Amino acid sequence: MASITLQDLTRVYPPAVPALTGVSFEVGDGSFVVLLGPSGCGKSTALRLVAGLELPDRGRILLGRRDVTTLPPGERNLAMVFQSYALYPHLTVRENLLFPLRMRRVPHAERGPRLARVAELLGLGELLDRAPAQLSGGQRQRVALGRALVREPEAFLLDEPLSNLDAALRGELRSELLGLHRRLGATMLYVTHDQVEALTMADRIVVLREGRLEQQGTPTELYDQPATTFVARFIGTPPMNLLPLDAALPATALVASGAPPGAARCGLRPEDLRLGAEGLEAEVTLVERLGSETLVHLRLGAQLLVVRAAGQAAFTHGAHVRVTAARERRHWFDAAGQRLR
Repeated sequence: MASITLQDLTRVYPPAVPALTGVSFEVGDGSFVVLLGPSGCGKSTALRLVAGLELPDRGRILLGRRDVTTLPPGERNLAMVFQSYALYPHLTVRENLLFPLRMRRVPHAERGPRLARVAELLGLGELLDRAPAQLSGGQRQRVALGRALVREPEAFLLDEPLSNLDAALRGELRSELLGLHRRLGATMLYVTHDQVEALTMADRIVVLREGRLEQQGTPTELYDQPATTFVARFIGTPPMNLLPLDAALPATALVASGAPPGAARCGLRPEDLRLGAEGLEAEVTLVERLGSETLVHLRLGAQLLVVRAAGQAAFTHGAHVRVTAARERRHWFDAAGQRLR
């Protein structure tokens, strides 16, 4: 396996639409890095540039120490897994798996052992003679993964590979992908807009916004120390509560004491708000019971808040409750949305 390094990568589409602007980050050898962001932020463009499907207007792409910026896809030794599976419908599973080996002119003596290893690794042995139309969505995605694995590339590129699956299958395949990554020690660059996938799978997360790198770090760092209000709201479900520091707003009394110079907003995760006998009075506007926890939506003056409560909390719509905030878990941001350290 090899590392992937993006240096000052910029891509502009005609007439003058910037898709990526000066993006730099590294996917370490054997690491699992997730490119995360909303639709249109440039994450798929970054993946296509790494794959060689497009060329950057500025910057470099390194695979290990090798500069592959201008190399065609076939000379990069990378394997890509697409959202749409991209299986050949007229070929069996076996033939789909062997297709990349035929294209790369891998000797016949190597093809059988490689096929056998991948089929065993992904549990495809009983499916080898079936056509893609005879497979479930999860099985098709395993075949798509197998077709990438059989090439034995230097790194894997995955473009939202689970987004077409239902919630149960996504959870199952997330576990399979993580197990696969651990067993292979593979270098993986994974694109998604789903922050749950990012938080549960990544060694590191790279957050993009409007073609620029917003923040990168471990899932814990991004959750506990978001660099901007955008990351604060994008990472975490439900998102962080952001309270403007305005003396005219009742919610300001939750957090006003101890604000550092320059603070314009305070962020509070839903689990860092408490409902009890003390605090400011708020009205319950919605209760979401999720089994192991309850999300309680509140209106405090003009401010809307979400509180995460353990278990099946006994709150009802329209009830009046009291809310306090954990002082040690406050996040401060300036007027531009930047974190105050």
